[in-house]
Amino acid sequence: MALTWLTFLLAAVIGVVAGVLIGCIGVGGVVIVPLLILRHDVDIHLAVVACMAAYVPAGLAGAVAYVRKRAVPWHSAVFMCLPAALAALLGSWTLVRLSAHVVKLVLYSIMLGTSCLSAVRSLHAVWTEKKAEQPRSIAGTRDTIASGMSGFDRQSNSGAASLGEDSTAFDDGVHSMEQEQARLMAPDGDEKAAGPGILSQNGRERPVVVAGASTNHRQVASDTSTDKAMCCFGSLTGVQLVQALLVGMLAGFGSALTGTSGPVLLLPMLFILLWPALPALGCAQVIQVPIACAATVGNLFFATSQVDLHDMFKLAGCVAAGLVPFVFVGAAIADHLPQRTLKITVALLLVVASLVLLLREVL
Repeated sequence: MALTWLTFLLAAVIGVVAGVLIGCIGVGGVVIVPLLILRHDVDIHLAVVACMAAYVPAGLAGAVAYVRKRAVPWHSAVFMCLPAALAALLGSWTLVRLSAHVVKLVLYSIMLGTSCLSAVRSLHAVWTEKKAEQPRSIAGTRDTIASGMSGFDRQSNSGAASLGEDSTAFDDGVHSMEQEQARLMAPDGDEKAAGPGILSQNGRERPVVVAGASTNHRQVASDTSTDKAMCCFGSLTGVQLVQALLVGMLAGFGSALTGTSGPVLLLPMLFILLWPALPALGCAQVIQVPIACAATVGNLFFATSQVDLHDMFKLAGCVAAGLVPFVFVGAAIADHLPQRTLKITVALLLVVASLVLLLREVL
């Protein structure tokens, strides 16, 4: 069935929506194929191969952005690229041999898993934020009380003649404590908790020293973070090399089979391996390029019997036209939106949507 101009227009709109979501909260590529196949004239095989072609320019733009930030862990990325590309070729070969029903089941399952992971991570971040506020509030209140009481004690030692001064000093201490409590309990102050030992001021994170925390404790926390990052910035051990090869293969095969972008599958696996967020995102953007290129080349050879290549490239161009520029628009919009609330809301909506699509396909 020939595609109509309305289909191409909707493909561009879907690209815009996915681009804004990716720019705002980092989740969006997974929605493109499910939205495209809502049109009766777009088969899931066509949607998958068109999306993989659209991810080539999108992946290049994302990779350049993270390379400029120096956030790409090349020690691991180089070992993921080749197996990811080879697995993407295998995925494109497998795609044409599976029915639309099976491909949809795999796609909706991936959509459900990634959206659940996103929701859990966002909720855990909120819980960590609130937990970090409690010791800081207690420590601040304890210090102000101690300051007020010490002032009272010093003044009381001077004798009965200074009773008036005693009362003033104690009142000042209590007043300082009340001010401190009011500041800490203010809902929209300049400083908001962003995690243990971190304060976000005017949207930027800066390290702080929590009252009562010793240098040794801070050093232990730093060493722990360094150990977790060793797998992506240091030289790889044998186990880490095997992990990199397997992760690349799974991401490449799954992406080519379902039309989801490389980060959709790669990021959950990297987070399970305790990678920090920024190098994980940088690695995922870089790996997306060989995956998309290899899958597109494979589709040119294997999918010609099921897909009109002319329609594939036109549909891919429409998706990419909306996807690539609006990633940057979404990133600009994100500065003016409540990130935690937005991430949780979108993730929960995706969970519900994927459950509905999955149940509809099963039943």
